[in-house]
Amino acid sequence: MKPLPFCLALVLVVAGGPATSETLPAQTPLPVFTQTTADAWLNGGPLQVKDLGGQVVLLDVWTFGCWNCYRSFPWLNALDQELAAESFTGIGNHSPQFGHERDSARVAAHIEEFGL
Repeated sequence: MKPLPFCLALVLVVAGGPATSETLPAQTPLPVFTQTTADAWLNGGPLQVKDLGGQVVLLDVWTFGCWNCYRSFPWLNALDQELAAESFTGIGNHSPQFGHERDSARVAAHIEEFGL
């Protein structure tokens, strides 16, 4: 059984952030980034979790074959602009389901097309 396409945005607080147990149901640690070379990061990076200490991090898991993901891009871009002066970082994680979504040139083209 193949997994269903999805688009998921998680707001994660990296240790040292201003959130408390009263403002968040539970703090979720940011997973370690496994891609450590610059060519594996299409729009910035490479980052390590320790680079994000004290920031609020929005991790957007997306794929260019997902229409729900397309619908979230304007909101994500607006949020990025609105919080540019804050301790906020948005990170997109392209998570392909199908073979044609694994083509890094096509991923890069979609990043440019949607201003991600």
